Amino acid sequence: MRSDQLTRAERAIEGAADEARSVVELCQRVHDAIAPLVPADRWCGFAVDPATLLPTNGYHDEGIAAEHLQRLLEIEHGVADWNQLPALARSASGVATLHEATAGDPAVSTRWRDVLEPAGLPHELRAAIRERRGDGSRTWGALVLLRASDDAGFTGDDTGAVARLAPGIAAGLRRVLVRQHLDHADDAREAGIIVLGGDPLEIRHATPAARAWLAQLDEGGESTVPTCVLSAVHACRSSAPPAAIRARTRSGRWVTITAERMDHPGGNRRNREFGVVVQPSRPSEVAAIIGAAHRLTRRESDVVTLVAAGRSNQEVARALGVSAHTVGDHLKNIFAKLGVATRGEMTSKLYHDHYLPRELAGLQAGGDGWFLPG
Repeated sequence: MRSDQLTRAERAIEGAADEARSVVELCQRVHDAIAPLVPADRWCGFAVDPATLLPTNGYHDEGIAAEHLQRLLEIEHGVADWNQLPALARSASGVATLHEATAGDPAVSTRWRDVLEPAGLPHELRAAIRERRGDGSRTWGALVLLRASDDAGFTGDDTGAVARLAPGIAAGLRRVLVRQHLDHADDAREAGIIVLGGDPLEIRHATPAARAWLAQLDEGGESTVPTCVLSAVHACRSSAPPAAIRARTRSGRWVTITAERMDHPGGNRRNREFGVVVQPSRPSEVAAIIGAAHRLTRRESDVVTLVAAGRSNQEVARALGVSAHTVGDHLKNIFAKLGVATRGEMTSKLYHDHYLPRELAGLQAGGDGWFLPG
């Protein structure tokens, strides 16, 4: 019987993934599909930025009541606790109950003591919504199910059912984010390619997508080369590696402009051409922009992104190819620039300064997980 219910739930989730036009709609339909299998008194579901695992869009109306919400956010993004999303996202199953994680003693959890127990919802199941891939996985969202004091706690069958359904939910979230991206016309363009040459520089070739991007950049047009594109080209004139800069379109979209010299046999410096790619900035690049607002270096911004996703100093060191001692030095500099004293305070500042205001403003997330402009 349970196998049949799982199959029906998988089909319902697949149908929702094909039809939902927003993260909220998808979350509601996913819950409707899961409820017969894993009933809950309260619940919430949301998408996250895969780069930082911080929440973007979601459905919270049936989650924790308003009087407990502020404390929940403080704990979630500023206090080390059990079953937080970065740890779940890196666990074997991605799904766990608070009772299981605390070896039967949920009172050791700050979230349980300060929020769940006072709210009358002591039983909690959490899931990191990850896609299943041969080369690893990315986390696109989270699902939280809660049961009241007079209900039985969640079982191993419950966590197993959610774990089986999670990859289908992740695929649905990714599809919905892409649809939101495409519905936001200014952000639906593909990467554009431009070839520049001459003295002064002029556009010799440009794909339709490139001309669309140029029209969105300051001073851009059919023949005018925007200042930001010229800056990228001049930056790569005297060096072999490509030069990349970021710029903002008139609609508020961040784009990355990458320029590289094109070497032709028998060519001379005066006739040299440059290839330029203009494309939407990835979440990690947006994180660098956020870091720049606090005068962080690019490497410090990389550290912030990895720490926000729950990586230890050793793991950050391996990812960046530096020593753990160097990571510690970076963190000291970051803490000083941000005016914080701990990793938790740093992540909390990142969330409250750059994610929560966008979520409260109702901005949707795009295909890369970062917010679309309003």
